[in-house]
Order: sequence, then C-alpha cells, then structure tokens
Amino acid sequence: MVLVKKVRKRGGASGLGSPSRATSSLRPVLVEKDPPCAHACPCGTDVRGFLKALSGGGRRGLSEAQAIEEAFYIIADRNPLPAVCGRLCPHHCETGCTREAYDGGVSVNQVERAIAEAAINASWPLRPIDDGVDDGAEPEAVTVIGAGAAGLSAAYQLARRGYEVTLVDPRDEAGGELRYGIEADRLPRAVLDAEVDRILALGVTFVGGADLTEFESAEPRVLKTKIYEGGAPVATGAIAAATHFGRHAAGLLDAEIRRAAAPEPPRLQPVAKERIILDHFARVERGATTGATWPPAEAVHEAQRCLQCGSCVECDNCWKYCPDQAVIRPLEPGQPYRFKLEFCQGCSKCAEQCPTSYIEMR
Repeated sequence: MVLVKKVRKRGGASGLGSPSRATSSLRPVLVEKDPPCAHACPCGTDVRGFLKALSGGGRRGLSEAQAIEEAFYIIADRNPLPAVCGRLCPHHCETGCTREAYDGGVSVNQVERAIAEAAINASWPLRPIDDGVDDGAEPEAVTVIGAGAAGLSAAYQLARRGYEVTLVDPRDEAGGELRYGIEADRLPRAVLDAEVDRILALGVTFVGGADLTEFESAEPRVLKTKIYEGGAPVATGAIAAATHFGRHAAGLLDAEIRRAAAPEPPRLQPVAKERIILDHFARVERGATTGATWPPAEAVHEAQRCLQCGSCVECDNCWKYCPDQAVIRPLEPGQPYRFKLEFCQGCSKCAEQCPTSYIEMR
C-alpha cells in the first residue's frame, strides 16, 4: 500500500476555488476591545466578563450554581454592592448595548440582580486578594469616614488588601444614603444588611454614632467619603458612581501607603459598533423586565443574548473562511484561536468575518 502525503503550497487557490485573490503584508492580530456596555457603566463593572461567565458555564462543564458563583466574583471584584445596584442603578449599560437596535439590549440589570441575590441566598463571602499588604507585618490601620455607598466600597477594597479598616459614621447603622435616604420598598433592608454584613465580615470594624472630629484628628490614615445629610434627596443613579469613587479612592490610598504607582485601569480601544456583524446572531426576544428577581435559569438565558463585543465568541468563522488554512482551531472550549502566520497571505477574510470585531489586520 502506497501512502501519499498531500503537500499544501502557501498562497495557493482560495477555499472557494478562485485561482487568484488579493494579498497584503497585513497579518491578523487578536485585539480585545472594550464593549459599549462597559463604557456606559459608571461603576466600571466588567459587564461582558460576568455575562460570559454565566452564559458559557454549561459549555465549560459547570453547573448553573457554579456559573453564577463565578459571575458573582467577577462583579464583586469592583462592586461589593451588586444587589443594591441591581435595584437602584439606571442601567446605562443597556442603552449602550450593541443589541439595542437589533432586538433589544441585554437586560444586564435583571441578570446582575439575579446573580447578586443568588449570592446572598448562598452566603458566598467576599474574598481578599493575593496582592495585598499582608507580608507578615502588622496590618496598617486605616479609617474610612462615611458609611454610604462610597465608604462601604472603599472599606471593602482596603480590607481585602489586608488593611485593618475602621468604618465610622455619625448614624447608628452603616449604609448612609442607602439606609436613611431610600425607602425600604425600593431597597429591602434585608438585602442591604446582607451586603453590608458581607463587607464587615472581611474584618472591617464599624463605629456608629461617632463624633467624626475625633477620628479626623486622631487617625494617621483617613479616607473621607460623603456623609449623608438627613432629608437630602438621594439620586439613585449616583449610587454606582459612588461605588466607583470608593474603589478609586482606596486604590490611591493603597498606592500611597505602599509607595507604589497608582494603579491605572486597563485601557482598551472601544468597539466600533458598525464592525459588529449583527446578522451573524439569531434574533432572541429580550427577557421581560419585572419588579421581581429573575430565577437563575432566566438570567442564564438572558446572558446568552450578549454578543460579547470585542472578544471571541468561538464561532469558527476565522477558521472556516481562511483560504490559507492559517487559523489553528482550539481543541478545548475557552482556548484561544491561533494563527500560522507563515501560511497567511493577508487576505483579511478572518477579520472581515469576525462578528465581534476581535480580529484586526496590522
């Protein structure tokens, strides 16, 4: 028996049988971009990240509960109050969604709320981070003044980095504008208490009914946030922004204490919506927005509507349309596609057919 090895010549005929085609010196590059939902979120939540974790859990062999837990910790990395925000946030991320003009933006708010309340029901704790200040020395003491959304967020970010945090407020209970300025029918106290208690469980000491002048003058490390004045109207749309402020202020103080450069958030180029190939995606009706928290299965279904703008959806288009067999298809879900650039002739088919604008020619 004679074995014949078929040798493929680079730059040969295209997969469509065409004898010639355009070539160039450009080569494909995987370029992750910021989706419009992330740009619209005042808290800086990784919207695409937690939707992807939730929607793709089953494909990666995770149970529904495991996928929800993974999504929760992606949210909690930047926001320790997702159930609060899930009830109060004006969800600008949805109006910025690329899908809005196609068949309705993804109902991010309802999905986040479902994840957050599942976390409360499951008693998932907030986690410290590995790159904190715990090097065997005594933790440095920091006082955070103001126990509203900004103060709670700052206390959380400092505590998870290993600081000994005291959170003080002139009112008896933590929560600031969340507790004393928003009606309980809009923000149930059980939901607020659960998220506050989860922050305190990281080792944060709360001092209520405090004379703030004592702490302002006595403590060497003080981070001041806004104190809620009784009777003042609460702009619920500003809660997410206050959470972002607390995280940012904590990062700056941490950098000052550690004598390190202030952390710079990763800056990715934004997705150009006109580069998203909407026709690649089936039309799927948006989930109904209701006053009730969605069950997990409904949240998973809605998360699957996310187009994952600016990242890979593993659609195989680059692999299918490449006439040079220059794309290496991953063997396992979640692994990246790769390119055999020595085979590539620069025809741009992979970039043209990438539905999420993840591939660029450079």
